[in-house]
Amino acid sequence: MTVRLKDEDLVRAWVIKAEHDLLNIENNLAAREIPWDTVGFHAQQCAEKYLKALLVSRHIDPPKIHDLTELYALLPDGLLVGFNARSLEELNPYSIEGRYPGVWEPVERAEALRAVEVARAIRQAIRRILPSSCIIWLYRAQRIVYCRCGQSPLTTLPFSLPLPTTSPSDPRRHWRGACRREKRPTLEPVHCGL
Repeated sequence: MTVRLKDEDLVRAWVIKAEHDLLNIENNLAAREIPWDTVGFHAQQCAEKYLKALLVSRHIDPPKIHDLTELYALLPDGLLVGFNARSLEELNPYSIEGRYPGVWEPVERAEALRAVEVARAIRQAIRRILPSSCIIWLYRAQRIVYCRCGQSPLTTLPFSLPLPTTSPSDPRRHWRGACRREKRPTLEPVHCGL
């Protein structure tokens, strides 16, 4: 038998799941080959889970649907001020097209990045009004990953990834990584002197 979480715990659980989708987006964007349809799918999922978190915070049971405009319509009027609800329509197709093969066009870079922008906007709007006890910080600023030779930055890693070091408490770190062409994923911590 499943025990229903109290509302605050359930809101927090939805936020954590939404943040995991955002982390998946960031991990994909840091990859050498980026599956743009997957980026779009996780953007839609992030927005959906934040909307469901907001509904639960207002004591509304979210229906088991993926249509963001329908979820938005369940919110009390005037709750999300300054957010363009029409932008949610852009994300709706990714709930299906990002997961299944079909006759639709491939997702291109520009449209996937636009989907991420919309997901971040809904995230920001909802986090402003959720109770502070329900805000979870999984997605943060990013570390710079440098080529092992110390030249220019190669990519970034979210701070929420586990740190491959014995002293993860030191926030003053940049990371040296193997060159992409060497195809070795090792990371070595290096103090940056901040």
